[in-house]
Amino acid sequence: MFNYDNFRISLKLKRKELKVTQDNIASATDISEKTISRIEQNDKKPSLETVIALSLIHISEPTRLALIS
Repeated sequence: MFNYDNFRISLKLKRKELKVTQDNIASATDISEKTISRIEQNDKKPSLETVIALSLIHISEPTRLALIS
């Protein structure tokens, strides 16, 4: 079973580690900055589509490889 808490915590920690803003991720994924914020704050459970988009950004967006790796 997928652990949403681990996902949201990992998302936030990795984003901060890489000094990437929520806006950067929003631009790269077409997921709103508000949605990313709500996921990180545990105010919203992401859909499977959103989880996949956030998980695959580094391979689906090769021009943004430096952004998220």
